[in-house]
Amino acid sequence: MTKRDRELMVEGVLKRWRKLQEEVWTAEQDAANIAFSQGSGEPVQSSSISDKTARGAFVLESIADKKAWVDCVTEAMAWLEHEQPDLQRLLYGHYGMYHTRGYKRGQARAFAESYCKVYHIAMSEYHNRRIDALDEVVLTATENGLLHSSNEQRKAVVK
Repeated sequence: MTKRDRELMVEGVLKRWRKLQEEVWTAEQDAANIAFSQGSGEPVQSSSISDKTARGAFVLESIADKKAWVDCVTEAMAWLEHEQPDLQRLLYGHYGMYHTRGYKRGQARAFAESYCKVYHIAMSEYHNRRIDALDEVVLTATENGLLHSSNEQRKAVVK
C-alpha cells in the first residue's frame, strides 16, 4: 500500500466520520438492548439467554472494523488537539467532521479559503498542512494495525 493509498483510505474515513460514529453508537445500543432485553414473555431459559448474548455479540462483531476506525481517529484527533490544534481544526473543518452531512466539496473549498485568510498562508501551504495532518492519522492507523495491503480490509471500511 503506497503512502497515497493510505491517505486516501484515511480521507474516506474522515469524510464519513459522523456517519461511522452514528453507526457504531447505534449498533452498540442495539447489542445492549438485545443482550439485556427481557425477551418475548416466554419463560427464561439458559438457551434463550445465550441466543440473546450471541445475537448481541454478532451485532458488535459486524461493526468491529468501523469501531476500530472510530477509536483510531478519536485517538489521533486527541493527539492533534494536544500537539497541533491548528491541524486538528483543519481536518475537522476540511472534512466536515463537525456535521452529520459529512464532507462537501464546496464547503471544503470555502473552509480552505477561510483557513488561509486566518493563518495568512497560501493555498499550497494549506495543502501541505492537510497532508501533514492526514499523515498523523495514517500513522495512528498504522500503529493500530488498521492499514494493510489486503483489498478486503480497504473495501470493508470505504464502502
